[in-house]
Amino acid sequence: MGKLDGKVAFVTGAAHGIGRATARRFGQEGATVVIADIDRELGPETAATLVYEGLAAEYVETDVAIDESLKHSIDFTAERHGRIDILINNATWSSFGKVTELTKEDWDRSIATGLTSVFL
Repeated sequence: MGKLDGKVAFVTGAAHGIGRATARRFGQEGATVVIADIDRELGPETAATLVYEGLAAEYVETDVAIDESLKHSIDFTAERHGRIDILINNATWSSFGKVTELTKEDWDRSIATGLTSVFL
C-alpha cells in the first residue's frame, strides 16, 4: 500500500524532467497519474512507460497557456476519475537569450505558462 492509494494526481509538464519524475513517484505511491503536457510525443510515451512499470497513468494533451486547453484537461480528468486530489503545477516555458532579444509573444507565453496557468 502506498501513501497515495486511491488518489488522482494531475501533473502539468509531466512528459519529462521533474514533472516526469514527480508523476512516476506519485504512481509508485499508488496514485492514478494524469500526464498533462503539450508534448504529443513524450506525453504518451511517459504514460505508456509508467503503465509498463505497473503504475496507473494516462496522458491528456494540455497547453496550460491556453485557458480552453487547461479547462478541457481538468474537466476530462474530473469526469474520468470523479475528482482531482493532487494538482502539481510543474509546466514552464521560456525563451532563451538576452532579455533585450525577447519578443512580447515570448514574454506573454512565459507568463501564461508559469504564472497564469497556476492561477487558473
